[in-house]
Amino acid sequence: MGKKPKVSIIMSVYNEEEFLCECIDGINAQTYPDYEVIVIDDGSTDRTSDILYSWSTENDRVRIITRKNEGLTSALNLAISLARGEYLARHDADDISAPNRLEEQVEFLDRHSDVVLVGSHVVEFEKKQSLIALYMPPDSHEFIVNTLYKGENPLVHGSIMLRKSAFKKLSEGYRFRYSQDYDLYLRMLHLGDLRIIPEVLYALRSHSSRIGIKARVFRRPIRKLIMQMNGLIPWDPKSESIIANYKGDKPLWQVLEERLTQTLSIPSKKKMYAQHFMTMIGDNLEKDRRINALTSALNAIKNCPVWPKSWLSLPYALIGILLPRSIIAQWRSRSTLGKYRTPCQVNSLEEVFNKSENS
Repeated sequence: MGKKPKVSIIMSVYNEEEFLCECIDGINAQTYPDYEVIVIDDGSTDRTSDILYSWSTENDRVRIITRKNEGLTSALNLAISLARGEYLARHDADDISAPNRLEEQVEFLDRHSDVVLVGSHVVEFEKKQSLIALYMPPDSHEFIVNTLYKGENPLVHGSIMLRKSAFKKLSEGYRFRYSQDYDLYLRMLHLGDLRIIPEVLYALRSHSSRIGIKARVFRRPIRKLIMQMNGLIPWDPKSESIIANYKGDKPLWQVLEERLTQTLSIPSKKKMYAQHFMTMIGDNLEKDRRINALTSALNAIKNCPVWPKSWLSLPYALIGILLPRSIIAQWRSRSTLGKYRTPCQVNSLEEVFNKSENS
């Protein structure tokens, strides 16, 4: 196998033929050379497999593992089990890393032995020449911990690099079908500091299929379950009963997650779907997708017409359609983490990355 690399880039890919080549170009352009790439092709049915095969024949640092579709969580655990690097760098197949991303994060971890995981500032984009916003939260461990304890996630998963030695100390690897990154951070913070490099080293692509509707809908209840498992809030009575009588081969977290997603009442699910579409109104307005914003409002009403708030989504969308994007962005910045998002003042990813590198 030869000399072990310093960094293992960890990717799970499923039907990403549209964006994968730009992701690959970003990895190939890294200024830091001592890395390998472990890619799990999670049952892709489009041209993804062909693109990955071509990449692996051109770059001997790339290793492709093809399997049936089993989901992100198990794919990440499989990739990490095969990784030989001292550091693990997450990467999503539809995103792009700045050329100096690995170099900056390796240098940071080498200099800070107390840090077990580090993220970065992020630019949100649709296309290379169509940027949406910069996400620049504070870089301190205290900010990250306080935000996690409130049930919010300040770290962009694809931007992180972590010590494999710390990850191996966890009793379990990645857990949960949804919000697996949030759960990981809550457990990693007991092993050392979590930090954010105050440079834009990662570009997060925004597109309609990035996060499935179920993932968005179940994010809040799953995070509540994760907070319970990590001792941040008390257990609910139903979960306490399951824990008290638990006997089986499945991990406890999996049993609790399945119970949560399968036993929600129909009215609760309809309300959660309505809340999802109400959130999508703001997302679409900020990206100037005005017809999509109106469609989201109608979907909110369709999913839960008996909930009065669903009907408020329609005037919200209609008023938003008439407002400039800057006002929409300012309104959305009132959320917990929204205050750290600012509209981009440049027109391309290259400009953002170069500006960050030279600052």
